[in-house]
Amino acid sequence: MPAYLGADVRRVPERRPRLLVVALPAGRGGGPPMRRALPLLLLLCCARREEHETPRPAAGEVWLSREQLDSQQMRIGVVGEELVATTLDAPGRIAFDDLHVAHVFAPVSGRIVKIDAAPGQHVRKGDPLLEIESPDVGAAFADVGKAEADLAASERELKRQRELVEAHAAAQRELDQAQNAYDRARAELARTSTRLTLRA
Repeated sequence: MPAYLGADVRRVPERRPRLLVVALPAGRGGGPPMRRALPLLLLLCCARREEHETPRPAAGEVWLSREQLDSQQMRIGVVGEELVATTLDAPGRIAFDDLHVAHVFAPVSGRIVKIDAAPGQHVRKGDPLLEIESPDVGAAFADVGKAEADLAASERELKRQRELVEAHAAAQRELDQAQNAYDRARAELARTSTRLTLRA
């Protein structure tokens, strides 16, 4: 402690601010400096007192002002018991169960000329539902007819080439060509028949 403050200065206990009581001895050289420092000490003591007197929330608590509550649209109420509705209104739509619905698609495009099944009627696998007039089906029948004719012609040519080769009147190369043409005709007939089955 500075000597000019005098021996009668009382210490202020920590966290318990109070006014300083200072005895100014007469005739000492430290009197004027003490008079200048006394207002500053009083101001510091008052500031510490206001700091300690400001209320603060306890650990685990949060204090909100009225302005903060209003800005967040929060309301304060008393906890109590009340009935809660057991029903919930929500938008929705009514639809069939996809696990029990068979989606039917036409294999060809065309015009429906006859409907064999009515809505809601019970049907079984293989029952006709409707008849479609489609140019694609006609083209498929024509392709099958052409493939059958080509196969018959290639079969006759293959038979003739075999007879000529056996008589040593034709080369083996011509027989191989006839065999290849016959194989292509058979493959084309199978393709057009499958296409007709899918479209018919």
